[in-house]
This record gives sequence, structure tokens and C-alpha cells, in this order.
Amino acid sequence: MMINLSESDIKTLATAIDVMKIEANNTLDELLKRLLGATSEVKSDGTPKKRPGRPKGQKNKPKPAVKRATPVILKEAA
Repeated sequence: MMINLSESDIKTLATAIDVMKIEANNTLDELLKRLLGATSEVKSDGTPKKRPGRPKGQKNKPKPAVKRATPVILKEAA
């Protein structure tokens, strides 16, 4: 089956195909950036290179108090 197209129709189709090629290349580039970016943040053993951020509520939390052991001599004297 043969379709007869005018010069302007052929130019319009060629322009549309070029635009589709550009969009496909841009999408492929974006996907490759995401893929390479995701793999670059992971070590070979699968753990992340960066430590995750501090958990919520940990910023102002005081350090746990260190319990001092009473000397054995005082325990025996009491």
C-alpha cells in the first residue's frame, strides 16, 4: 500500500521524528544519570558511602550518665 504525501507533510513528519529522537535521548540520559548516581553512593558490599542523617530527636538528647562503680573497700566497710 502506497501513500502519497506532499512535501510539507514529509517535512512535518521528519521534524516530528527528530523531536521524538531528542526527547528519547534526553530521557535516556536522565535515566542513566539516576542509575549511575544511585550506584555511586553504594560501596561494593552494598552499604551506603555516606552515613545517614541523625535520627529525629537525637540532636538535643543528653549523653547517658556514666554510673560510677563504688570501690570494693567501701562496700565491705558498710
